[in-house]
This record gives sequence, C-alpha cells and structure tokens, in this order.
Amino acid sequence: MPMTNMQNRDKKIPLSNRMQSILAMLQQEKLSHGKIPCVADIGCDHAFVSMACVRDGLAERVIAMDVRKGPLSIAQTHIQEYGFEKSVETRLSNGFEAIEPGEATWAVLAGMGGELMKTILQNGKAHLDAGIGLILQPQSEPQAVRSYLQEERYIIIDEDFLREDGKFYTIIKAIKNTETKKLPQMDNVELKYGPALLRKENPVFQEYLLEEQHKMQELQNRLSLQDTVSSKRRRKELEEELLLLARAMTWNHG
Repeated sequence: MPMTNMQNRDKKIPLSNRMQSILAMLQQEKLSHGKIPCVADIGCDHAFVSMACVRDGLAERVIAMDVRKGPLSIAQTHIQEYGFEKSVETRLSNGFEAIEPGEATWAVLAGMGGELMKTILQNGKAHLDAGIGLILQPQSEPQAVRSYLQEERYIIIDEDFLREDGKFYTIIKAIKNTETKKLPQMDNVELKYGPALLRKENPVFQEYLLEEQHKMQELQNRLSLQDTVSSKRRRKELEEELLLLARAMTWNHG
C-alpha cells in the first residue's frame, strides 16, 4: 500500500551540521517573532532545508529556487517524495529574480562562494531595500559578504562557525537596520573574522584561529629563506594578517 503524504513527512530528512545550524537560526527568529510567513531558499540544492523549515514549524511556506534545471528537478522529486508539495514551492530562478520584493520575509543563501553570494545580493537589492532577513553560508570570502552587508545597512546579529568533513564554515544571520542613526562600522578584524564570532566562545572558531596562526607562521618561516621582491611583499602581508589574527585571538580579553 503506497504511503500517504502525511506518512511521507515522517521520513527522516538528511541534514548536515551546516543545514542544522541554518535551521537553528530560523528557529531563533520563530521564537522571537513567531512563525515566518515565507522563506526563500536560494540555491536550494536538494530542498532538505526547505522541507525541514516547514516540518519543524519554522515557516508557513518556502519558495525553493535554483538557477539550474537539474538541481531543481531533484528538489521537486524530494518535495514530492517527502510530501511537502503544498507548502514548498519550486521556481527556476537566478538569485532573487523569480520572487517579488516582500514576498519572502527571510532568505537562505548557502553553499556558494562569497563573491557569488555578494553578486546575488547586489542583483537582489530591491529585496534588501524591502528589509528581507538573511541567513548566509558563504563557502569562501566571508569578509566580502560582511562588507557588503555593512554597505547595505544590515546588522549581523548572529554567526555560527563549524567544521564539517575537514572544512570550516561560517553562517551569518543579518537583519536590515531600520533606524536613521548611523551604525558603528565594523573594523578590519570584525570584517575578516565576524563581529558575533569574536564575541562568542566558540571552540571550533578558536581552533580555526590557532590553525590559521600556525599556517601563517610556517609560511613566514619559509619565506624568510627567500630574498625576492615577491617574497618580501608576501612577508609584509603576512605580518599584517598575523596582527589582525592576534587581535581576534585576544578579542574578549581586552
């Protein structure tokens, strides 16, 4: 006898630690302001986060979007398989293109490079102007993402940092500043390492800082054996990077 949609919903959705961190940030939002009317999952991949949003009661509905037909087709198959057709809609979309400003109150962008993420945010500026909340998981260049958020008067209210399959990942939660007064600007340390992460006692983040320090010092030692213009320039850059890193490591200690 075939399973009904409600029975399908009881199937376990495979969620990575990164996905669970994203959902935890949306859970915070629900606890603070109630169930989210609509979440846009941009670059939805397999739609696991989209479905879990509804399953866990975090959002009334989700619009799962991807720029490629292949991944979107896989997402549609999963949505039908797990029984979420009524609450998770799929749209072929390049970034925010397939939704209207204000249609979604929160957007999730995960699993893409920071520069691509920044481009998607720039192209979706009408949504940022409308004040959409953002959960961002850049695979690289988080500094570029934070810098752009600052330009667009977004406040980073939470960050998470985790290690999965041997790689480090940053998750950023940001909301639009609706006040007219000028916001304090993030300095270079906050832009590079994250204002919320610097305030936290995240053991994985501390582990990352130590590993970065070790790698930089090793490279510095190797470069000290070379006497070229490029090696001297790189040593100078490393000195500056190590100074920023030292500030990050002692951020909560005055």
